[in-house]
Amino acid sequence: MANNIVMSEEQFSRLLESITSTSQNANDEHIDRLAQSIASASIHSAEIYLFIYLSQIAFAKCTFRFDGQRSYEKVEEFINGITTFKKIEDINDKDAVEGLALLFTGTAATWWQGVKSEAKTWDLALKLIRQAFAPKKLPHDVYMELFATKQRDHEPIDEFLCNKRALLAQLPAKRHKEEEQLDLIYGLLNISIRKNVPRTEIKTFTDLLEKARHIEHIQREMEPTVQARVEIKRCTYCGKRGHLQKECRKFKADSIKAPAENTENTIKCYGCGAPGVYRSTCSTCKNKETPPKPVSFYAVHSTLQTSTKIPTIEVSIKGEKGYAHIDTAARTSIASRQLYNTLIRHGTNFIQRPADITLADGTTKTTNLLTTTIDIVIGGRILPITLAVIPEASENRTLLGIDFLETSGIVLNLPQRTWHFIDKPNVHFNFLQLKNEAIPLKTIKRLSFEEPKEELKSISESYSDFMKTHCASEECIP
Repeated sequence: MANNIVMSEEQFSRLLESITSTSQNANDEHIDRLAQSIASASIHSAEIYLFIYLSQIAFAKCTFRFDGQRSYEKVEEFINGITTFKKIEDINDKDAVEGLALLFTGTAATWWQGVKSEAKTWDLALKLIRQAFAPKKLPHDVYMELFATKQRDHEPIDEFLCNKRALLAQLPAKRHKEEEQLDLIYGLLNISIRKNVPRTEIKTFTDLLEKARHIEHIQREMEPTVQARVEIKRCTYCGKRGHLQKECRKFKADSIKAPAENTENTIKCYGCGAPGVYRSTCSTCKNKETPPKPVSFYAVHSTLQTSTKIPTIEVSIKGEKGYAHIDTAARTSIASRQLYNTLIRHGTNFIQRPADITLADGTTKTTNLLTTTIDIVIGGRILPITLAVIPEASENRTLLGIDFLETSGIVLNLPQRTWHFIDKPNVHFNFLQLKNEAIPLKTIKRLSFEEPKEELKSISESYSDFMKTHCASEECIP
């Protein structure tokens, strides 16, 4: 005999309200029977009718859920699942729309609370889901995504074709026939498949899958043999097979026995070979000077004696030898006054160009530079160099700027006081070790550095004569 329960009228009313509120379209017959069973205190009968009632609620037993992920594939998977379930369970459109709330979680549940009043029909509800979480792509976007990637090595043909055909399905209906779709996808296949399966032998996607799967099966059978060959190891320390140097027991044992060498002992002076020092700090080579010799162009007037020597290279221009400083802070190579006079004597043409010059103190000055491109002999090579001349400068140096260093491929090794060409790293050239003193200039017959006895022309007249005589084109005329 069933057990009886006692419940007040207030409790009974509250229970009926909670059951009724679960669905606006609840089955009245089941509600009445459930209420009568509770009123008669028959728990067993109440449980039976409650189970029958809940089973009639739309999508109560559906296992599909959607959390609001913005993915075309996920949205279509969800819509196809619930549409099939609705058809099998024979749920009418009105109940299906009401039951959708049971299938949404997370972001989708929050979104549905705001738009459920707009979903008057089942088709409209599905349209709202697609618009919110899988907006339809434009055809040109589909094509761009289609051709963005090709089939990777070891990517299964089934997975590749599945993804590509899913993209083509987003195009307007009947946009491409199957043969046209094959033309679009065939060029994206892996080279191993295209090599063995000509396009002319494929009429449908079924043909492509059958032939491509056969090729993949053969490749999988060949892979173990190829991998076995690749996995053969040889130690570079002991010469034995089967392991690498980092796994070699002999190498580890010898490393423990050998004393740890100080990294400083691996450093040596490039000049004299003294261990543990760079050439710039070597007591033997530090104060070793390069004997000066007469040159055609050079200028240095600082008499401050310091331990640091300016990187200087011997060069040759127009057959005249001279010294040039390395200046990585100069973007343009500069010709000294002596080199400028040498070039004038050899008939070099210059072009006048306005330029802004930043001085050492940071100030900017606008002036007219004279530029020319000539050949320079450095390190046994003949290289082109563009030199700029500051007309008003009289005691400046010849500088090899960063423009020439980059184009000629010169690499500086300042600690060892050497330099080399980037394509010849083993051939080193030494920087000159010059004292900060005046360097004797060659005696030049055609040019005199002494002040002439006759009256000098004015600066403007001299400049005008130079421009008429040596400029190469009309660009020189200010």
